[in-house]
Amino acid sequence: MKKTVFFLVIFFTINSLIPIAKASTGQCFITNHVAAKPNPSLIQCYKNNPSACCNSLADSYISSIYNDMLSKSCARSYPYLEAYFCLACSPSQPYAVDSSAGVKTIQICKSLVEKFWSSDITKRTENFDNCGMSVVWGGEDQGEVILPSTYFSTAQNFVDTIKPPFFEDYTIQIVDDALYPNCYASGSILKASILTFIGIFLLACFV
Repeated sequence: MKKTVFFLVIFFTINSLIPIAKASTGQCFITNHVAAKPNPSLIQCYKNNPSACCNSLADSYISSIYNDMLSKSCARSYPYLEAYFCLACSPSQPYAVDSSAGVKTIQICKSLVEKFWSSDITKRTENFDNCGMSVVWGGEDQGEVILPSTYFSTAQNFVDTIKPPFFEDYTIQIVDDALYPNCYASGSILKASILTFIGIFLLACFV
């Protein structure tokens, strides 16, 4: 029995690392290279400084879009919304973004959306109402100051309207993390695989 479990550990560990291998060879949208440590360092998307898919100018552009949407006093109040905006700088970006066959889609993990929206992504949220938002609608030059809960009926409605910079013409899909391991969750692509390995290893130890 233990021998069987041991081989299962090896099998699932190898499979959990396959996405990492794929992602590490994927070209980043901004740089056309694999993710690497940025120099100079990123400011807005600083959490990606260990390994990033963007450069300083792209980071500055993301910052301008994000900070135009929120007031200075609120800009750092929503770390997971920042992570959503920083998709282009994430090392997992090549893995979550697909433009094959002319179909441009991005798979965003439901767990990430729940963190900046609410546990029920099918309903409105008041999470942003204390700050408000300035939203630039299609064809307009200036943003309109809105109360988000009155404009966005669901999280899907929100991500359909407010997309990560550089991906405005992509379709955003909010997907189940368990069913779509490639989806963008803001964290390192290595993290999920490590947790998977630990879980299976502990199972093997106690069987």
